[in-house]
Amino acid sequence: MNNRKDQLANHSDEQRQAAMAKYKMIKPNLDYTKSLAEISKDGGIPLRTLQRWKKNYQEDGLIGLVHKKRFDRGKTRLEPEVVSEIERCSSAIEK
Repeated sequence: MNNRKDQLANHSDEQRQAAMAKYKMIKPNLDYTKSLAEISKDGGIPLRTLQRWKKNYQEDGLIGLVHKKRFDRGKTRLEPEVVSEIERCSSAIEK
């Protein structure tokens, strides 16, 4: 489970509503009334996404369904030399 600092109340209304929407999608499976495959087909959500949501809910409860922001957003894992080569090739193609 997450620590006490990571509580649902610490997230925005939009994040809480999105988590509830995910929960409502997987609830029939949690209640043993529908398979995830059926929910996937009916809702148009990839099966793997539903599996991940269910796992996150079972491990952490509703807080597990809150979308987590990426800490590496906007950062690259490539070496600076590779980035500069890609940029150089890209500019050559545009000409």
